[in-house]
Amino acid sequence: QSSSVMATSNGSTAIRDKILASLARYRALRIGKFPCAFWRLSSRPGLTAIATIAKGFSNSSNTKSFPSVTVDLYGSGAVVLGFIMEEHDDGLVTVFVPSSPVLTIGNVYIVKAEQMSLINAKSQDVADCLSKWGMGSKKLLSKQE
Repeated sequence: QSSSVMATSNGSTAIRDKILASLARYRALRIGKFPCAFWRLSSRPGLTAIATIAKGFSNSSNTKSFPSVTVDLYGSGAVVLGFIMEEHDDGLVTVFVPSSPVLTIGNVYIVKAEQMSLINAKSQDVADCLSKWGMGSKKLLSKQE
């Protein structure tokens, strides 16, 4: 029954829960304690920002999601999955490249638009792929523009 609830729930809730679960696992590893309950994490300072970012990974019609891209960071042809966070007036783009499988950790790069290719996939699908160590990337990249 819980899988049917997950399938019909708002996309932002599912992504927020994944991000909070990742954060809880990360914190548990760092401080050697068991993960806190979601309600305790969401009341902690700084996690409101994470919840706001999580909404950007949702596919809800009332939330603007972050466009999914592949980025060739070093011109080598090896690309990484990321999300456009901001476009600049001078042709540069701020991209967040999450770590796999923990989506709350990653790097921010400011790159030339030519280094990126849009993926015609939902942000949630890219987040799912990253949280599964890249499983499903073949399907994602087949949607690349």
